[in-house]
Amino acid sequence: MLALVLTEGLSQKSKLEQALAEQRLAEAEFRIAAIAFESQEGIFITDHNNNILRVNHAFTKITGYDPEEVIGKNPRILKSGKQDAVFYKAMWDTINTKGSLGRAKSGNRPQMR
Repeated sequence: MLALVLTEGLSQKSKLEQALAEQRLAEAEFRIAAIAFESQEGIFITDHNNNILRVNHAFTKITGYDPEEVIGKNPRILKSGKQDAVFYKAMWDTINTKGSLGRAKSGNRPQMR
């Protein structure tokens, strides 16, 4: 009976240690993501309906749009008119299949306001 209790106690300790390790890893990944988000690259995050959820400071600096002006809106508000429909279809196909454009150089910077 004592061996069973001891084994059960060790099992609970092991589960707790694993949960703590997972939490530390998640916190580290969150810190890395936060640092990356505040890079010099303009970044916006969208939901599954392609509505902007968040933008970083570089996005605001590059586009001239304050976060309040774009959050909840579709990124098509950034359309400059320099690219045709084929460009945008390819861009959205890439975003929807890969989750991002990576470091694409589109030359499609919107006009500053």
